[in-house]
Amino acid sequence: MAETMRGVVDICEWRNALHELKESKVRKEDMEPKVFYILRFSYTHLSDSDLQRCFLYCAVFPEDFMIPRKGLVRYLIDEGVIKGFNSRVVEFDKGHSMLNRLENICLLEGAKMYGDRSCVKMHDLIRDMAIQILQENSQVIAKAGAQLKEFLDAEEWTENLTRVSLTHNQIKEIPFSHSPSSFFEQLHGLKVLDLSRTNIEKLPDSVSDLMSLTALLLKRKFNCSGCKSMKKLFPLGLLPNLVNLEEIRVMHCEKMEKIIETTDDEKSSRSSYSITKFILPKLRILRLRYLRELKSISSAKLVCDSVERIDVWECQKLKRIPICIPLLENDRPSPPPSLRRKIIHPKQW
Repeated sequence: MAETMRGVVDICEWRNALHELKESKVRKEDMEPKVFYILRFSYTHLSDSDLQRCFLYCAVFPEDFMIPRKGLVRYLIDEGVIKGFNSRVVEFDKGHSMLNRLENICLLEGAKMYGDRSCVKMHDLIRDMAIQILQENSQVIAKAGAQLKEFLDAEEWTENLTRVSLTHNQIKEIPFSHSPSSFFEQLHGLKVLDLSRTNIEKLPDSVSDLMSLTALLLKRKFNCSGCKSMKKLFPLGLLPNLVNLEEIRVMHCEKMEKIIETTDDEKSSRSSYSITKFILPKLRILRLRYLRELKSISSAKLVCDSVERIDVWECQKLKRIPICIPLLENDRPSPPPSLRRKIIHPKQW
């Protein structure tokens, strides 16, 4: 708390801070109420809303999780917490400055991982406070690393949810009871569904019948990481509904063979004289990493005129990226004007 008020010289601000602490209403069930509300005070007095969002974002990681700084800053950029800069270097500088600020006021702790990687972590009590803030409007479910073996009960999925993080759990499947359209229709505001590092093998086929699925499940981003049993991500029939999808990240899925699956019915319905195209008008980021069995992204061609970054890393069996490339007047292919970065490693193409 002293760090929060450091540099404040106006007596009015000090009196106001004292008043806020005295007026804090402590619930009996809170474990360490005085400490909790001092921590809450530090959060509410952060210098700007983006810094608050940065702090809350760290709470969706599992308890005691060592969060690599570089990866965290990348997430903050992709999520729009850090925005308004034309340079990637400036964006990263801003991100590291925000993390330094949170470390300086003890809301985050600095740490080191193997290979001397710089990380941050969040104290358990601070994380509990952050999760309570996230859940105050029932907009977030943060159960990362909660040792869940089954998917959340249907009643936990409220209509005003914007983010659900179930990463680092032992969930094996999304049950049939969660597949009918009556279940998904209520999730019209869900923007981020994080099922990374679970044992889920596939998404329910029934989601492909929901015309507004992008507003229900995959409105902005699908993040799949460490799903060791999953071979295919979603069916081709789902693609026309993903008009708002901005990011696809698939990483460390040992058995992943294809990102977008074509069913037998879809194959038979396609003309042999035409090439199916699907438009993902808002897709900005395609990141595929450590998918050693990945052979294909899609049999259809993808029109992604807004793509900014393509990152393919250690996907040796993948031989092509089926993104339509615009042609210049001389019929020579040209990268989309929005493309800022392309990383292919190893350079097997």
